[in-house]
Amino acid sequence: MTLRSKQILIYCLILMTLSQLSFAKIQKRSLVIQTEADLFLKSTPGVNLKKVAKGIELYFSDSIQFPLQLSLFDSFGAPIELVLQDPSGFDLNQFEPRIIKRSSPNGKVNEPPLYCSRLIHKQNKWIYDAKKDPLNHYPRVQFSDSDFNSIPNQNKLLTKFDDKNTLTVSHVKVKYDYEDNSILDYKGKHPVTKKEGHLVYEGNGGYYANFHYAILPYHSKYLNLPRQKLLQLVQGKLPKNSNLLPKLKTHSFLPGPYKSKNGIYELCEWGDSSFAEFPQELTYNDLLIWDWDLHKSDKLFVVVWEGDEEDWMIADGLLDPYYLTDDVVGTFVVTRKETLKGKTYTNKNKDFEITLKTSP
Repeated sequence: MTLRSKQILIYCLILMTLSQLSFAKIQKRSLVIQTEADLFLKSTPGVNLKKVAKGIELYFSDSIQFPLQLSLFDSFGAPIELVLQDPSGFDLNQFEPRIIKRSSPNGKVNEPPLYCSRLIHKQNKWIYDAKKDPLNHYPRVQFSDSDFNSIPNQNKLLTKFDDKNTLTVSHVKVKYDYEDNSILDYKGKHPVTKKEGHLVYEGNGGYYANFHYAILPYHSKYLNLPRQKLLQLVQGKLPKNSNLLPKLKTHSFLPGPYKSKNGIYELCEWGDSSFAEFPQELTYNDLLIWDWDLHKSDKLFVVVWEGDEEDWMIADGLLDPYYLTDDVVGTFVVTRKETLKGKTYTNKNKDFEITLKTSP
């Protein structure tokens, strides 16, 4: 090989190498992430997001350096942190929606939380199809409450509850999920030592929050009940001879947008609100919560609470076995007349809204 030929060969090799480097650099300017999650990008200079057929595509300007931390969020405001060491080496299998398993109630996540399978996206709204929910289409949880046999009319809820003249939930907005380690659950005597000043804060409730409701015919004596008495009333834990026992009571869940548990029944709950981009909102189809025909009263007392897990606190001797740690979200007095066209009720803390409507 002549010297001239060697020079030409070396020149060609250099050009090929530079071309490959340049091509690799171009390739790193975008990244397609195949995911079923519905994701949006928090404003980031030099980065744009585009929805594609099976996920999202991220575009990076030449000024962007890696590693790069991106802040994404889903349709319900859940913040998701994505750290890209190098787009060309991104593992697509690590970004599919999943059930979030962690003990901490607050904080961002590194993967999209899995949506409930009963959700429908229609006309820019997320709708919960309660007809597919065997537990909450009609209220069912009251049948497992301890007071079921103490309330004579409870059987009507099983045999007479129908789709006519019913009170339904049409919309819920959650600004605060009531899963927070700063919440003081108990202040008083220690259950074992009997010393005063014993404090118990809410434990590690995890990412999800389960909201319950209970409905009973209105009575003025319910309005100013202490928290423990109120929780005992709505959860069916009053003594059988209590004068607070209602004439009728429904109790079930207010399902949220996220699937939180696998199993025979798909439990759908609300997500962590601590760093949410905006409040979680959900519209409902066919979530029936009261049949006006089953009781002559046209005025109701409605209670919403967030369920806590106090079993471990009791097991550790931190709480009395009969103490309830659930958080009362709100109480509402509701009349049939005011719900004929639908009415939105807001709790005292202004962090929860529920819209109720009577269907003919």
